[in-house]
Amino acid sequence: MSGTLPEVDLEVVRARLAQAESARHQLLTGTKVVQVVLADGRQVRYSDSDRAALDQYIEELRRQLGYAPMRRRRAIGLRFG
Repeated sequence: MSGTLPEVDLEVVRARLAQAESARHQLLTGTKVVQVVLADGRQVRYSDSDRAALDQYIEELRRQLGYAPMRRRRAIGLRFG
């Protein structure tokens, strides 16, 4: 998406991002299925196995708002002994 979104559109995208991030949090904390309303009005259900698709949707919303991409943290390796 090029240029800047009008302020009204920004608020809509911000609301969708908050909803998607909340849905992701629910999945991470044990909710089995969450529901998100997409820009075209469709309702999509995500389960834990769909988390990558939800992450992609969140990244797209973040791009629309001009936010930096989410950082992916690597697993920390521990050694004992």
